[in-house]
Amino acid sequence: MKKLLMGASALAIAGFGGTAVAQEWSVRTGGFMTAGIGYVDADAHKAEVEVVNNAEVIFNFTLVADNGITFNTKVEFEANGSSNNADEYVASAQGSFGRIEIGSEDGVHDRLAGEAPGSAAFTSSADGGGLLFDYASGEMPFQLDSEGRNSGDNLKITYFTPKFSGFQAGFSYSPGGDGGTSSTGSSDAEVIEFGAAYKNTFGDIGVSLGAGYSTFQDNRFGGAADRDQSYSFMGALSYAGFTAGAQYGVTEYNAAGFDDVEGLGVGVEYATGPWGFGLQYTVMLGGNGAEGYNEDDWGLSAGVDYALAPGVTVGGIVEYGEADNAPVGVDDDAWAVGVFSNFNF
Repeated sequence: MKKLLMGASALAIAGFGGTAVAQEWSVRTGGFMTAGIGYVDADAHKAEVEVVNNAEVIFNFTLVADNGITFNTKVEFEANGSSNNADEYVASAQGSFGRIEIGSEDGVHDRLAGEAPGSAAFTSSADGGGLLFDYASGEMPFQLDSEGRNSGDNLKITYFTPKFSGFQAGFSYSPGGDGGTSSTGSSDAEVIEFGAAYKNTFGDIGVSLGAGYSTFQDNRFGGAADRDQSYSFMGALSYAGFTAGAQYGVTEYNAAGFDDVEGLGVGVEYATGPWGFGLQYTVMLGGNGAEGYNEDDWGLSAGVDYALAPGVTVGGIVEYGEADNAPVGVDDDAWAVGVFSNFNF
């Protein structure tokens, strides 16, 4: 970790000039805990009652040098018994040149392309959140932010441009190192990512656009000669508390026997005071049975949440999905209901 910090600091100072006079580091701690219980009815899922508990403790260390460059390190620790306790850890330098990050963190494709509206605090069919699409039932594969789009927490270097009139772009490169290690070079896929986002308001109307592209060599396929690629697009409009939009993504495989994965997510959400409501529909337009995705798989999620106190949110969800689960050879339909609480501190 110290080597990463020194490397990021030296890169920012050497590349952009000025003398970084040492100041006092500020330390901010935080985190979250999500707890809930629900009922799942799915042929391929044995446990009907699910108890959900997920927690992280986050440490941020920040220093603003006299030359205006802001240095930051962030470490996120899993607090729910995970063997890989450090979930994300990243060092960064930010200034008029933009932002440089080195460490274990999501890439620009996932962070800038954005997701379809309609997710509530505790459920989303598009990105796999909730009981049915995340915690309980792996046979409901509607995660449009997975596959080539999401390089996860693999070690990488990332650059974000400064924001200009609501626009920002970025680039990430991961040689293939596992986010749980201190060096690169594991068997994970090498990933090159590009992303762009635009957010602005015109009177009472808000506009949000995002796009991303990834190219990667997936070593699971025995080192196929051609690289695979993924791209996605998102668009949303907001007015008077309502937000509606869609997300579209494709992962193209060049390995023999692997069909492209193609998916669409649409949704609408509404926020008024402490209340939030979300409705989201996701459908796979093209599938890859070996990866667990099949054409015409679909899911629907609905949720309501209420800000009970600062940093305290409670809510409920209803979810339904239909999927042709090729790996176990069954057509499965499933539904789930649940109540949750979330504490941000």
